[in-house]
Amino acid sequence: MRRANAFRVACSIVVLTASAEADESKAKLVMTDVSTLAIDPGIDAKGLVNTPDGSTVAYPAKRGKKMVVFVEGKASPEYDGVGRIFLSEDGAHHAYWAKKDGAYGVVVVDGEERKVEGAALNVLEGIQMNRDGSHLAYLVKGAGSMRMVADGKAGAEFESAFWPRYSPDGKRLVYQARKAGGKQVVVIDGEVGPEYDGIMGGRGEIVFSADSKHTAYAGQRGDDWFPVIDGVEGKQPFKSVEQLTFSADGSKIAFVGRTVEGERAVLNGVVGDPFNLVSRLVFSPDGKRFAYAVRRAFRTPKDQDWAVIVDGTAGKTYSRVHTVAFSPDGKRLAYTAQQDDKTVAVIDDVPGSPYEIIVAKSVAFSPDGSRLAYVARAGGKWKLVVGNKESAAYDVVDETPRFSPDGVRTAVFVAKAGAAHLLVDDIESDKFEGTMGTPYFEGPSTLRAVIVRGSNFVRVRVEVVPAAR
Repeated sequence: MRRANAFRVACSIVVLTASAEADESKAKLVMTDVSTLAIDPGIDAKGLVNTPDGSTVAYPAKRGKKMVVFVEGKASPEYDGVGRIFLSEDGAHHAYWAKKDGAYGVVVVDGEERKVEGAALNVLEGIQMNRDGSHLAYLVKGAGSMRMVADGKAGAEFESAFWPRYSPDGKRLVYQARKAGGKQVVVIDGEVGPEYDGIMGGRGEIVFSADSKHTAYAGQRGDDWFPVIDGVEGKQPFKSVEQLTFSADGSKIAFVGRTVEGERAVLNGVVGDPFNLVSRLVFSPDGKRFAYAVRRAFRTPKDQDWAVIVDGTAGKTYSRVHTVAFSPDGKRLAYTAQQDDKTVAVIDDVPGSPYEIIVAKSVAFSPDGSRLAYVARAGGKWKLVVGNKESAAYDVVDETPRFSPDGVRTAVFVAKAGAAHLLVDDIESDKFEGTMGTPYFEGPSTLRAVIVRGSNFVRVRVEVVPAAR
């Protein structure tokens, strides 16, 4: 296992040991048990899911040749098999496919079995629940056809259908389908869109704006690709259309369009200059600023010319560019870049200290945009870098550090010498055996986490206690 996953088990299981006495002259972390939940010995950890705040935990478990699903310790009936478990964000609702009599012919919603006509096309991707659990959609396969069933109502028949997805507000449903004869369509809110020879398919390729009011995807006719925004096909064809991206308010749409001359960033229909490669399109949170990375030249994998263009102005040249992100207030831009076999974090075109590796997923601004946090490797060891300050060196640092709501504190799981710790700012907890998920702040100096102690899930509360005066 690498980096953050080195001290996780499958979907993040945590084990905490008793803490040792702390030096009262220093700030410390105090962990208190909140609740305990017994773990079934047949748990299939790969299928374990939990809500973001850890308030609900669900997982499949083996019972001989049968399977059951546990949701907050309560077991389902035995089935021949079960599919992926979906939880609403608040944990109040759950859903999964269940296999009976050799077929996935039952969908279980909040513990209630619902018989369906036909069987699941794909147990992992053929069922979707929206965030609050108020809507459920799944694919069923009949004799030579498929239907999308949304909230119990079957949609139109297609030769095949795939990739159901709900909008951010959970009220709209979109999916791809193939008609008899091979033509492909996108179905949005039950309305079948225009026919194409191909749809830029796959999870996430049909996108919603953050406010859920707008949709975008790419459709192919012959050798040409067109952006399709809110069901309306763009007039200019491209050799490919990728990375469709809305601004947060949905007023702007950008994508990468490939022409004979090269790839171009297209913003609200305005086509930019051609480059060897264009990627990592991003809007500032207020939608006023726009940035993307471009590759001007490729000679060898280690000899390339990359830059980030922000509001039309190109920054310094690097051999590679990775994550590109605006601060929450949109005033600052950060990205990671490679130069001379080292990686740097660049903030407002000013590069920071060089490291062997910076984990792209870890890069995050504080809520006020004043500090940037990321996980970096130096001398074979991992560190959390916040602003210009490095943590101590560890064997592992989790790739998702968290800021407190006020942006003052940071928290991350770390590991050294085979033991895990919680690191809050520069305060290191006593050792424990492993970690689950990521800690989350519920206040400026208090956190929550779900761990595993022995054969139990344990929810703990963590408080930062100032040094005694």
